Amino acid sequence: MNDDNTAKQSQTSQPPAGQSELGKRVTELAKQLSSQVASVAEGNKPIFSLIMGSVSLADVKTGEQIYRNNGNIGDFLSLNVLDAFEVMTGKSFTEFTADDIHASMYLASSIALHAFHERKSIRTDLGCLEGDEVVKVLTAMKQLGYETEVLAISDDDPQASWNALSEQEQWIVYNKDNINRDLVLYMFEDVLGITFDELQKAEANNLAVYNEKGKTLYQQA
Repeated sequence: MNDDNTAKQSQTSQPPAGQSELGKRVTELAKQLSSQVASVAEGNKPIFSLIMGSVSLADVKTGEQIYRNNGNIGDFLSLNVLDAFEVMTGKSFTEFTADDIHASMYLASSIALHAFHERKSIRTDLGCLEGDEVVKVLTAMKQLGYETEVLAISDDDPQASWNALSEQEQWIVYNKDNINRDLVLYMFEDVLGITFDELQKAEANNLAVYNEKGKTLYQQA
């Protein structure tokens, strides 16, 4: 399930200079979306909920339906590039193209920062990423103080489902997985000012995060 035309086209979640109108719109949308989800109660950890196993375009919305069926979709902010694209454009995620990557990532990254600073739970979809990449994402979120959970979509013949997709549909699904992984790792870097890999090499004994007023946002137990 490889494609050379991937999320590598956009290596940053931040807007380029001169896009102030985009910045204003993203700020407004991120605040609006964040206001729709409550912060977790003091003493509780926000949840990082991860959907795995989505292969087809139908699976992309199956994850969302799981939360609706459980009655808790309103408890999570979505850190998903396809959801951000739909909010930004009003279009279906099936129309997502390479030209939409940057703006969609910018909105999703802004939502992620709201989630961390406001102690709100997050959901995302990593589809069929390799196991070591999933472990990396879950470990990063644990280090940011999140409780983690994995919800798996089991396909009885995932390769057949993948082969049934058009080239463009495969591009969407493949890039969704990789961009969403990057969004989590960008969130980690945006919060701490250091990449996940760099922090692991540093082997710090303790980790604490404070806001600009010195209030503790997270501290390892």
